[in-house]
Parts: sequence; C-alpha cells; structure tokens
Amino acid sequence: MTIKYQKILVPLDGSELGEAALAHVMYLALLCGADVTLLYVVPTIEDVIGGSPPIPIDVQWDFLSDKARQYLAGVAQRPGWGASKVHVAVETGNVAEIILTVAARGQMDLIAMSTHGRSGVTRWLLGGVAYKVVHATSTPVLLIRPPSIGG
Repeated sequence: MTIKYQKILVPLDGSELGEAALAHVMYLALLCGADVTLLYVVPTIEDVIGGSPPIPIDVQWDFLSDKARQYLAGVAQRPGWGASKVHVAVETGNVAEIILTVAARGQMDLIAMSTHGRSGVTRWLLGGVAYKVVHATSTPVLLIRPPSIGG
C-alpha cells in the first residue's frame, strides 16, 4: 500500500510549542508535493472564560482574526516550504470541533499537530484538543510532542 499525502492540515495556536510539527510537515509536503493548510482557530470567548464577553464579540473577532491572519501569513512565508502550496485559514469556535470540521470539509489526508504533552488532570481540565481530535476523526493524525523547554 502506497501512502501519499496530498492535503495536510496543520492547526497552530501561535505558540512555539504549537509550531513543533512545522518542520515535519515541511518535510512531508516536500516529499509528497502536498498542499498544506495552516489553521488558526480563535476560540469563542465563552469557550475561554465561560459566560458573556466583556466587550462585543465582533470587536474581539476582528482583532483576534487579524492577528491570526498576520501570524499565519508569516508562517506561510518561511523558507522550507519548497514548491508546496500553503493556504491559511482562520475560523472561530471550539478548537477541536473546528479542526475536525475543516479536515472533513477539505478532505484532508493528514492532520499534523503538536501536543503540549499534558496528561491526567491537566488534560482533563484544559480539554486536550489533540486527544479530542485523535479520538473523533478517521483522518490519520501525526502528533508531534515538542522538545522540553528549559532542559
């Protein structure tokens, strides 16, 4: 059986830890000639703080989505993508649900993401986005655990 990834989805959160999968994706995209979609999900304020927002949602959405687009545009312009087509997408909602929706809608062959390495109670409290994605999709998922920071 030959596996060829043609469409790879890379969810990013703007953090260095979140970018741990990028080098792996660049390599796979180069080998396979894959298109890559960089996804940034702006969580709803209700998902973050629970309850009503202190400022109007449209103001928050505009600000956060603009910052997300700028960030993704910078990532898409980094050297290392070779001839790969790199697309950017900014969505809002529950992070895990949006990743799953975008992967299904785009008929992605692979979801590549880093895991922050949380386990136990921490994962339970914070929701475990990678955990939710792995257990809810039939799309192959490449999880990259970032190197330890500070030692």
